[in-house]
Amino acid sequence: LLLLGCFTGIAAPLLSRYTIGQFMIPMQAELGWSRTQITLGLTLSALVAFISAPVVGRFADRLNVRIFALVGVSLIATAFTCFSFVGGSVTVWVLLWFLQAIGSALVEPVIWLTVISTKFVKHRSLATAIVLSGNSMTLALTPSLAQMLIEGFGWRLAFRLLAICWFGTALLIIYFFFVDTREETAADKRHAHGQGQSEA
Repeated sequence: LLLLGCFTGIAAPLLSRYTIGQFMIPMQAELGWSRTQITLGLTLSALVAFISAPVVGRFADRLNVRIFALVGVSLIATAFTCFSFVGGSVTVWVLLWFLQAIGSALVEPVIWLTVISTKFVKHRSLATAIVLSGNSMTLALTPSLAQMLIEGFGWRLAFRLLAICWFGTALLIIYFFFVDTREETAADKRHAHGQGQSEA
C-alpha cells in the first residue's frame, strides 16, 4: 500500500506537463494566444524545479514528507482546475503556473524515494523501479484521456474533469496509504539496539 501511494505520488504531478499539448489548439482558437505564450508555464515550472530541488531535499531530511505530499498535490490540483477559468490575461495564466510549479516542487521524486529507501531493504531496487514507472504511466494514459475529454466536453470542462479524476484519486490514495516511515524505522532500530544491550 505504501508502494501504491508513492507510485501515485510520482504519477500525479506530471499531468500538467504531459497534457498541455492537447489543450494548445483549442486555447489558441478561443484566446488567440501563441504556442509560446501557452508554454510559458512549462518553462517557469522547470525553472522553479531547478532552483527549489536542493531546498526541498534539505527540508525533506528534517520534516515529515507526508505534509509535502498532501500540500503539493493539493496546490497542483487547484492550479490545474483554475486553468479552466483563465480569460485573455497571459499574466494570470503564468501566475497559475507559478502556483502549479510550487506544488510540483514540493512533490519532487525525492519525497517519494526517500520513504522507499528506508522501508524497503531486500527489494529496494524493484520498489524504486515500480515507483518511477508512474512517470511512464502518466505519459502513456493522460494525453489520450485529455484529448477525449476535450473533444467531448470542451477544453475548459476537460481541465476540471481531469483535475477531479486524476488529482482527486491521487489525493485519496496518498492520504490513506502514503506515510513517512522513517521515524518508525528509526524507533525500531533504537528498540532493537536497546534490547541487544540489555541481553549483553
